[in-house]
Amino acid sequence: MSTRTIAVVGSTGSQGSGVVAAALSSTLYTVRALTREPSGDKAQALLAKHKAEVDAGRLTVVQASLDDVEGLKTALEGAHAVFGMTTPSPSEVQQGKNLVDAVKAAGVEHLIWSGLPSVAKLSGGKFPRIFHFEGKAVIETYAREQLEHVTVLLPGGFYSNMSFPWYTQRKPDGTIRFALMSQHADPAVGWTDSSVDLGVFAAAVLNKPLSLTSGKVYPVMAHCSTADLVRGIERATGDKAVWEPLSKDKLHAMMDGKPFGEVLEAAASDMFDFIDTTPAEHTAYGMFSRADDPSRELGVRASTFDEWVQRSGWRP
Repeated sequence: MSTRTIAVVGSTGSQGSGVVAAALSSTLYTVRALTREPSGDKAQALLAKHKAEVDAGRLTVVQASLDDVEGLKTALEGAHAVFGMTTPSPSEVQQGKNLVDAVKAAGVEHLIWSGLPSVAKLSGGKFPRIFHFEGKAVIETYAREQLEHVTVLLPGGFYSNMSFPWYTQRKPDGTIRFALMSQHADPAVGWTDSSVDLGVFAAAVLNKPLSLTSGKVYPVMAHCSTADLVRGIERATGDKAVWEPLSKDKLHAMMDGKPFGEVLEAAASDMFDFIDTTPAEHTAYGMFSRADDPSRELGVRASTFDEWVQRSGWRP
């Protein structure tokens, strides 16, 4: 049986490298890892990590930039599917549209997009300042307009963000403060190991028929209450942990004077206000009820907090 080629955008980053690993775990696929710098340290580390697959001709690294549509088109030619993602920046929307244009021009059958919903739309315009959500939502809309087959993977909060001071802090007595701003004890959002879970779900999508996955949005997140997370932090560290939500005044003090601090503060404030207004029995930022989570049809699940800690060795 001939193999299908999967092109992976952001292949040397957290999400993309996980997709590369998951796709290579099946001999049904060859992987074309897209990167701006094929000779860079990260690309070379990716090749070294998967040396057996490189030697077997199942993994190649190809130069491509989201700022160059023609270069992207060349890099994508002959691929069956593309895993696409962007990172927040002033050029994010244009880069995402460039990717969609290249996918279309190259005749790629299927785009698997790492996306986020428009909170402005979900909230009826009440919370419009979450820029990293809005940009990805614009790209998703454009992709659906231009391409026949689009599947969206919707991650939750990244466990790796636990290192940020607005998530976990050490008190003077050694107690760990879990400072998630949400006032909700069981918010309608989950958590994701970005380095593993996107890959697991992307591979599951590839292994299902397009007739099932095309047009779908699949939440990629594990739900755990704030109490669950506090207990997980205590198991990981052996230290006492408490949940004390960060106030907006404290957030302002953290962001004041920082580069893009005002924009980041506004986005965080809107994000957690939105989460607090979303029913707890929902998932994916309120898009689905947990009972109707469509990701169940893929037969995979996102990582638990304990699994992420074991893999990452995280400590606050």
